[in-house]
Amino acid sequence: MGIRYCMNNPDHPIPDSIRADAVFCSQKCGWQYRNRKKATETKEFQKIERDLYTNYRIIKDMLQKDISEISKDTAIVLGFNLSCHTGILGIDKLKGIAEFKLFDFSYIIIGDRIKFKKT
Repeated sequence: MGIRYCMNNPDHPIPDSIRADAVFCSQKCGWQYRNRKKATETKEFQKIERDLYTNYRIIKDMLQKDISEISKDTAIVLGFNLSCHTGILGIDKLKGIAEFKLFDFSYIIIGDRIKFKKT
């Protein structure tokens, strides 16, 4: 059998005393690899959750102030992420308009305006 190298640290050979199907040179290397992978995934999920929360807070604040429509530019300045939602409620193919869901709210983008409502 040829020399096998660690998946976490390619410079480290895997000792022959470790199982034949091992991909790490030690338990420590395996833990480091999985922890680093998990941390990367966690950061990605946290960004999505932060964007969803920001959008939710903006819509909720606008509707509490009886504002159901704002410009896209204003929404973006407030931190609204136009591509971050929890689903699509429907699409009007003739008008090219989609209604996006964000938990218990929805919004429609028409031209340079965004219209909000509670669903």
